[in-house]
Amino acid sequence: MESVRAAVEPMNTALGSGPTIFLSGSFSGLPLVNQALAAENPTGDGSFIVTVRGLMRVLARITPAAVLEALAVQHAPPRPVPAPPPPHQVPPPGSQPMVTCSAEMDLANPGFGGITNIRVFGGGFVASEVVNVIEFEQIQTTTVADTLGSYSVTMGVFRGQFPTSHTVRTHGSASGRTSNNAGYTV
Repeated sequence: MESVRAAVEPMNTALGSGPTIFLSGSFSGLPLVNQALAAENPTGDGSFIVTVRGLMRVLARITPAAVLEALAVQHAPPRPVPAPPPPHQVPPPGSQPMVTCSAEMDLANPGFGGITNIRVFGGGFVASEVVNVIEFEQIQTTTVADTLGSYSVTMGVFRGQFPTSHTVRTHGSASGRTSNNAGYTV
């Protein structure tokens, strides 16, 4: 910034009350300076005229820190575009039904004494099939699917000092079907 001022100051001094010197183009990479110069002498068609006096006024008003911040924003790497959510999974016709799993705090039986009851439920299993609830790669509890292949079971979980995230899934012992992962926090 100081080098630009040093380069134009002799011209500015030499002008005195003489004619105005016009500089063509814009200051590449300095959008903040360009915006301020465009406000000084706009021509109406989106372009602008830069005079030495106008440049000196603009440079006196804009701090080097502001120019560096604008350059950093302009040259920052592009933000990554978030990935779209996965498409809804629908089983193809004639295939086995999807097996589902959901987990939530059991509001009808919330638990007590440091234990929180979690209700794990879903469907898609074979009628009357034994359904294993798996957490940390171990069977935590079992239940039996009803005649429609749905299940619901309540399991007690120790409540820690700080909220902790948990993930469960279910597996049918006869069909071999495995559900999606379901999360809950206790």
